[in-house]
Amino acid sequence: MNEFVHAVRAAIGVICMGLLAMGVIGNLFFTTLPEQEAAMLTAGQAQETAADWEQQYTEEQMQAAAETALFTEDRIDTETAEETATLENQIAALRMERDSSWQQLKDGLNHLQFEEKQQWLRQYELLQYKEQRLELLLQAKGIQHCLVVLEEQQANVIVAQSELAEQYEKIYDLVKRNTDYGTDQIILVPLKTEKEQI
Repeated sequence: MNEFVHAVRAAIGVICMGLLAMGVIGNLFFTTLPEQEAAMLTAGQAQETAADWEQQYTEEQMQAAAETALFTEDRIDTETAEETATLENQIAALRMERDSSWQQLKDGLNHLQFEEKQQWLRQYELLQYKEQRLELLLQAKGIQHCLVVLEEQQANVIVAQSELAEQYEKIYDLVKRNTDYGTDQIILVPLKTEKEQI
C-alpha cells in the first residue's frame, strides 16, 4: 500500500513539474511574440488589411450576440423558476385551505350518533383518498402543478393554466377513467400566476 502511495505522489510530482515547464516555455514564447510582431511590422512583412479589420469586427459582433443570448437565456430561466415557485406556493396555499375544509367538516360531525358519524367519516376519507390518488396519477402524466377537490356531485381539478392549455384532453380523460363522475361533473379549473392575470 505504501508503495502505491509513493508511486501516486511521484506521478503527481512529475505532472506538476511538466506543467511548470510548459508554463515557463509558454511565458517565454508569448512575451517574445509582441517583439517579433513589431519587427515584422517595421520590416513591412505583416500589414493588416481591410478584410482583417472586417473579420475582427464580425468576430466581435458574434461574441457580443452570443453574450446577449446567454443573458437572455439566463433571464428566461430566472423567470421560469420564479413562475414555478409562484405556482407551487399557490397550490400549497389551496391545499392547506382544502385540508382545513375537510377538518371543519369532520368537526361538524361531532353532534351525530356514533354509527352515523362513522359512516360520514368513511365517505370523507374515501374522497380524500381519491383526491390524493388522482393527484399522483396526474403528476405521473407530467402535470406538475395540480390540485384535486372532490365533492359528492362534482370533481374539480385545478391545474396551472399553461399545463391545462397543453394537456386538456389528457387531464379530462384521466379524471373520467379513474372516477365515477359523469362528463358534466368534471370541472377543470385553470390556475393563473400573477403574470398571467395581468
